[in-house]
Amino acid sequence: MPRRTNVPSERQGKAVLQMLRKEKTAASLAREFGVSEATLYKWRNRFLTSGMQGLKGGKVEVEIKRLHHDVAERDRIIGEQTVALNVLKKSGPLSLTAELRTRIEEELQELAALKPRLTRVL
Repeated sequence: MPRRTNVPSERQGKAVLQMLRKEKTAASLAREFGVSEATLYKWRNRFLTSGMQGLKGGKVEVEIKRLHHDVAERDRIIGEQTVALNVLKKSGPLSLTAELRTRIEEELQELAALKPRLTRVL
């Protein structure tokens, strides 16, 4: 099991910046901070991918996963709404009007059939 470093993220950032600026060698920085060169290079890689947040721990990875999930969910919803919109566009206002007109005529015929019965009751 790898050993966990107790170097605060601010000091990790300082070491990485010194290494990137080539102010000191990786070996001398590793000795100064009491870590291996491999650890120093891991810090550098995390810093280059995520900035200072990458050095602060696994919170960034969790946030990235959550954001990817949110984007995927929004893409799914947008896809469903796009399909529904295309169906409505293809059906067009004329077919909706014709359908509504047919339903209204049917309702009126039913009401006309009920009217004699209602007048007898009243």
